[in-house]
Amino acid sequence: MTVRIGVFFTCVGALILFIFAASYITDEPRYDICLGGMTLLGLGIFLIIRYRRPSEKAERFRSIRKMRSRKKKK
Repeated sequence: MTVRIGVFFTCVGALILFIFAASYITDEPRYDICLGGMTLLGLGIFLIIRYRRPSEKAERFRSIRKMRSRKKKK
């Protein structure tokens, strides 16, 4: 659940930074928007990294691993 909130904050932060870039191009930069976007982007990335689930062991080649381990035992 927390990772989803992190993804949401990251997307919203990136959108706000895009809006800041558009305001900067029009020669009316809004630095408060930039600060808010960077804060949300940073918080989102922190939540994604901090609360992600550990990856599970891949079971793709388990039959090959079993065969190799049997050969090593002999």
